[in-house]
Amino acid sequence: MILKKEMRLSLASALLALTLFASPVSAFADEADNGPTEVDPFTGETINNNSETGPVIENEVRISEKGVYSREMERFIYDADSGKIYSNIASGMIVKDEVKIEVSEGIDVVVYKDGKELDKSGSYTLEDQGEYSVTTQGKSVDLPIMHFTIVKSETNRLFRYDMPDKFYISGIKFNDEEINFNRQAAPMGEDGHYVISYGCPSIMKYYTLDVVVDHTAPEPSFKGIKKNYTARGPVTISNIADDETLTITLDGKTLKEKQYKKNKQIKLKSSGRYVVTVTDRAGNEKVTNIRILTYINLTSTIFIIAFLTVFGGLVAYLIFHRKTFKVR
Repeated sequence: MILKKEMRLSLASALLALTLFASPVSAFADEADNGPTEVDPFTGETINNNSETGPVIENEVRISEKGVYSREMERFIYDADSGKIYSNIASGMIVKDEVKIEVSEGIDVVVYKDGKELDKSGSYTLEDQGEYSVTTQGKSVDLPIMHFTIVKSETNRLFRYDMPDKFYISGIKFNDEEINFNRQAAPMGEDGHYVISYGCPSIMKYYTLDVVVDHTAPEPSFKGIKKNYTARGPVTISNIADDETLTITLDGKTLKEKQYKKNKQIKLKSSGRYVVTVTDRAGNEKVTNIRILTYINLTSTIFIIAFLTVFGGLVAYLIFHRKTFKVR
């Protein structure tokens, strides 16, 4: 009986040893085949990190129907008829830095800024705030190739940022707080500080748009005007911030600052039609039309008294001498 019991224990031990020996090999083999999985923060898709094969790196990666990205040139390249257009940014991007556009020979390219055609050139370096479009001239209409927007650190131009083709948002901060986001678009209609992190995993290029959005126009104050913005005396203007720009015209002519500002006080005195324009750093404008009617002020009063005194003296002189002439 004892022998049989010892034989059963030996057999059980042998089976357990075989199980422990085989199991780790199978587990390690599975891990080596599949590798650890991660999630791409831009696309939300699973990434298989295989250290042996790795991703296939291509020199040119297509990002849209007309565009590719060249790793060798570090440029986005767009087809334009029989030529190419090269740029340091992708079509649809919003940037604060300068944009470079180069055009290959043999094609006729037109660049527009806010709808106005820029001087034609084989290459462009663009840095002024505005909405740009790059087109080629067809037989009857211009054919759009790419578009983009350049903004300042503080702007009123943005209400939404739709991602370019194959670009995805990875995070948005609004007034220094993380907020929920859509990977394809960022709403920017509310005034505040936005930090949008986004990129294109296909070409491993990542960007950040850090900008203050301000859609609120300045609110200057006027003292001395009636409800219909007319006045019969001087008009005083206040509530102009240091970083706001003030422009004043009188009957169509732009006034110099010394003509309306003295001791930091802004005052309109002369009669006429004024256009007062206040512009903030973001580009918002407040335009106010004012009419000052003819009125008698201290200067006018002194002038009238002096005129009447001279005129009265002249009349008295003539009357006196007329009588003198008659006596003779």
